[in-house]
Amino acid sequence: MPAFLKLPYLESVMSADLEHIRQVMREADCLYTESEVDAAIARVGAQINAELAERNPVVFCVMNGGLIFSGKLLTHLNFPLEASYLHATRYRNETTGGDLFWKAKPEVSFMDRDVLIIDDILDEGHTLGAIIDFCKHAGARAVHTAVLIDKDH
Repeated sequence: MPAFLKLPYLESVMSADLEHIRQVMREADCLYTESEVDAAIARVGAQINAELAERNPVVFCVMNGGLIFSGKLLTHLNFPLEASYLHATRYRNETTGGDLFWKAKPEVSFMDRDVLIIDDILDEGHTLGAIIDFCKHAGARAVHTAVLIDKDH
């Protein structure tokens, strides 16, 4: 193995089992059509435009889950903003959550600015809650969230 592939952070990275992914996709139920999801994203975008248009927020995509939703949602936001990302997870390639693990903390300054955090699924709220707390303690003026799916437990 080449030396550059022996970096400690690469040794801890695990990829999901391809067959497991295929099985999940085969067994999944379609809850909403693509057009229903797109319409919902447009509605969320309109709400965010109304609330944050004059705030010049920092918008964080929660990687990796929030990537597609963020990309689609950002096309509906019609105001100045600064886009960035963060990566905090409790799942680490599993389907159930554990302790919070930061893979990439925000690198963009958001002191005295509004922050919008975009993620795909609000499950129990532990990950998003920890991200919100982090942003507040780091000096965000206000923290807003947008999630595509709210799993009602």
